[in-house]
Amino acid sequence: MKKYIIYILMLSVALLSAGCKKSVPGPSQGFGKVAFSLSATGEYVTKASEVDVNLFTVKITRPSDGWTKSFDSFGSMPQAIELPEGAYTVEVSSPDALPAAFDQPVYGASANFAVRVGETVPVSLTATLQNMMVTLNPDSNFLNELSSFTVTISNGEGAVHSLFWTTSDIKNGPKDGYFSVAPLSIHVDGYRAIDGAYASFDGRITDVAARDHHIINLSAKTTGQVGGITITVDYTTNDKTSDIEVPGLDEIPVDGPDPEPDPDPDPEPEPGVAAPSLEWAANPDFLPVPITDNADADLVVKAPGVIRDFIVTVSENFKPAIAAIASEDGSVTDMDLINNQYLITMLAEVAPSLPTGNSLKGQTVVDFPLSALVPMIAGVGNSGEDYIFTLHVTDELGQKLVKSLTFHLE
Repeated sequence: MKKYIIYILMLSVALLSAGCKKSVPGPSQGFGKVAFSLSATGEYVTKASEVDVNLFTVKITRPSDGWTKSFDSFGSMPQAIELPEGAYTVEVSSPDALPAAFDQPVYGASANFAVRVGETVPVSLTATLQNMMVTLNPDSNFLNELSSFTVTISNGEGAVHSLFWTTSDIKNGPKDGYFSVAPLSIHVDGYRAIDGAYASFDGRITDVAARDHHIINLSAKTTGQVGGITITVDYTTNDKTSDIEVPGLDEIPVDGPDPEPDPDPDPEPEPGVAAPSLEWAANPDFLPVPITDNADADLVVKAPGVIRDFIVTVSENFKPAIAAIASEDGSVTDMDLINNQYLITMLAEVAPSLPTGNSLKGQTVVDFPLSALVPMIAGVGNSGEDYIFTLHVTDELGQKLVKSLTFHLE
């Protein structure tokens, strides 16, 4: 039965690929109209300026043949659009959608609707937050003990995925950062006021989702509703608080018994044991690669400290494809290639060349071939979009590799 389902899935992808050629509405078809109106309600929860939904981009798609019509802004659209009878999907999104930026909430929504001959169809959407908000909340110990500090938070490789908070940013805050949905890496550097002693912290938040508001507590220890398409904005977020205590600030010694040693210290990397790394012989600079049948995306993962965890996260536009194979109910959108047995079973059918499970865990060098899989993106992707796959590899010593691969569909 499972093989039959996989066969249907692969056949569907093939049919979608064959339907990539765009068509225009035929003159012999019956037409109807879609009327448009707009309103925005809700109380915004950060200091960023109020969202102007008139600036949202709009894309209308006819799934039957892939025909699309796009508008640069909702405000520039006509009040009514004439379309052939049929089923359609409309998507709206904030105009700016950097993977990481200050004061840049990204809102979006989609809906399906049907056009009927001679009728005007109303469609209503509520745009919700598609990215995550991060707020830093230092306590008095952090502000008093440290004379200077910086906090770096990233959701991928490269400057475009990172935001930096300086001493003045944190003392004069709040300064809210926004990140596309992906695990967050946190790095804190601090210098103690009394003697300039250095302390740092590295951590990671993996429980992430759209609309999350990650409140990171920092501490330092001494030691218009008219018929048509209506867009509203839901400004609420899901609060998730993370406590971070910067270690490494030794107390001034006092008389007394020596403290007992930590019975279960964190493992320290052995001298000379390198962190995990990724090699891409055909693309050593990891530049964006066009999605073609001849794309060379054969990688090599090296982990002298032995692979413990191997997770692949994907950009928002590819998560529905992953959800179809990563869990039975479609709730999982990351690929845990070692621990997700459901995903491993599915991949054994559709991508048998991809290493999973024990072919990754405990290994020090792994061939990771993706060339045969890259063309499959075209079958479910949209022209002009980037599809980003981020590898998160952790070795037995806790050393991490986070590296993104970008594929572009022309």
